[in-house]
Amino acid sequence: MGTAGSESSLENALTQVNEYGIKMPRAMELMQQVAAVVDQWAGHFTTLGVSRADMELLAASIDRDALKRQRLAFL
Repeated sequence: MGTAGSESSLENALTQVNEYGIKMPRAMELMQQVAAVVDQWAGHFTTLGVSRADMELLAASIDRDALKRQRLAFL
C-alpha cells in the first residue's frame, strides 16, 4: 500500500520504496525493466503457442488502457 492507499498504480507503489530498502533510482530502473518485459508479452505468448482466444482475454487485462498507459510511461 502506498500513500494513496490501495490505489493500483506504479506511482503509488513508488511512494513506499524506502520501506523496502530500495533507493528511488534503483526502483525506477526496476520499474523500467519490468515495463519493458511486460510490453513484449504478446510476442512471447504467441511464440509459446497461446491461442488467439486466450490472447484476446489476456490483452483485455494486460493492455487495458490504464495499465498500458502506466507501463508506457516507464519505457
